[in-house]
Amino acid sequence: MGFTFSAGVVFGEMALLDGSPRSAQVVAEEDSEIYRLSYGRFGKLCRENSGVAIKLLQNMAVVLSPRLRVRSEEMRMLEDG
Repeated sequence: MGFTFSAGVVFGEMALLDGSPRSAQVVAEEDSEIYRLSYGRFGKLCRENSGVAIKLLQNMAVVLSPRLRVRSEEMRMLEDG
């Protein structure tokens, strides 16, 4: 299964939130600029610059919320079906 992401898309956020190993690999199809923030460095960011960390978490919530809504609807359909 593959996905194509556009500029500015967040991926790998679950590993950042819970410290678990990443569950997928990413392959760039063209020259790309990627920023990686490890779980440990995120903890340091939270301690040293909480304002930036909060903004990052808010942005991740905006990404995760629609995904969770879709999955919730899928579960509801399976239960009703």
